[in-house]
Amino acid sequence: MITRYFRPEKQAEYYNNVFKDNKEYSQHYKDSFYFPLWKQVVKQLPEGSEVIDLGCGTGQLTRMMHDKGHNVIGLDFSKTAIKTAKKNNPMLKDWFRVADIKTKINYSDGYIVCCEVLEHIRYDLDMLRNWRAKGFILTVPYNDDPAHQRFFRGADSVIDYYSQVFSEMQVTTFVYEKEVIYYLINAIK
Repeated sequence: MITRYFRPEKQAEYYNNVFKDNKEYSQHYKDSFYFPLWKQVVKQLPEGSEVIDLGCGTGQLTRMMHDKGHNVIGLDFSKTAIKTAKKNNPMLKDWFRVADIKTKINYSDGYIVCCEVLEHIRYDLDMLRNWRAKGFILTVPYNDDPAHQRFFRGADSVIDYYSQVFSEMQVTTFVYEKEVIYYLINAIK
């Protein structure tokens, strides 16, 4: 695992720019690059689950979970992303909020979904320790990106790192387009 550090205010500014006028993040979830991964995420949830999508971005996965019958709330620190999420998903506009997901979150009756977020957060283990939920569905990528705090070189390194927080964990390596690798984590504390 390789680790970096970025100041939080620079991350917010960076992601506001990423989400601004970017068609990739405004299109329907079925047209997203992430759709194959999101299908696997949604399969992990029991039917009709209560879900908080932490780091929901523009709400594509949140909408997909809603369309599959789950009760969802989407939280993200990017004002631009939440504005886009509300615009693109008017039926869910009251369920998207700007929020700092690094705070204590108690959602003991539901599931926390957090996709493509943890690798951006310096103290993600401390953050995860402050979250309470029935279960956790998380994804982290294999790829090394300048915006990532860390990246993993295999499922074993994901297990070693996150076993500091979770008592039970299943990690599935998900590959598509040959060079795109994600680790899907289904965990409980």
